[in-house]
Amino acid sequence: MDKIPVNKVVNSGIYRLYSGQAFEGSDSIGKRYNIGEALKSGTVNMYVQMHPNAVPGKMYDLGADDIKLKEPLDIIYKIYPGEVLALFPELELVGEGDTEMQALEDLKCEFLDLYEYISNLSEDKLGKGPKAWKDILQRILQS
Repeated sequence: MDKIPVNKVVNSGIYRLYSGQAFEGSDSIGKRYNIGEALKSGTVNMYVQMHPNAVPGKMYDLGADDIKLKEPLDIIYKIYPGEVLALFPELELVGEGDTEMQALEDLKCEFLDLYEYISNLSEDKLGKGPKAWKDILQRILQS
């Protein structure tokens, strides 16, 4: 892998960055950063350019007996080496795992957590975004 000169400006997309801290148990392992910003701050020891494969998928249930999907949902899998993300962009939900199944299970948990949190709040305590999320959840879920 070529080294990037310290003063070189890099205008590119998303990179996976690894710093010395990340390997010492920091919570920064695997987070995505803008490569230019990270180079300016001097926190990069190693970088790997990531080109995820985006694959469409379906979610047929949430794995809960009391909350059902009214119809299957379209989701997106983003597949990186060693990591898979399952996305439902309309609600800004992301599940992650080593495989598609693990990412899907994590996404289901995210759905249930959001539903539980939002359904317990009154309308006057919700901002514009969460109100829209509550409407979407009411449209796609049956409890």
